[in-house]
Amino acid sequence: SDQQMAALGEDIAENEELRRGDLVFFPDHVGFMVDKDRIVHANSHWMQVVIEPLADVVGRFAETAEMPVLARKRLLITPLSGPGATAVYCTMSKIMP
Repeated sequence: SDQQMAALGEDIAENEELRRGDLVFFPDHVGFMVDKDRIVHANSHWMQVVIEPLADVVGRFAETAEMPVLARKRLLITPLSGPGATAVYCTMSKIMP
């Protein structure tokens, strides 16, 4: 949703390479990047959850939307407390090795 897009993560510049775990927002849709080129998402085109090239998804949205990609976000998770706490990027490594 628009609220999730606004609230989640940090914006990723257009010239910055996407990586595992990044979110890509489309009109009324969102997906997680599996790697720099592929996205996992549930869609009506295939009627299932699929992994496919991001370029293919963007191409389909470009047929009907003036702005096919609304936002690219990176989730940043920081520990609440503890010595030596550092920020770590959220990944999908446990879900998709």
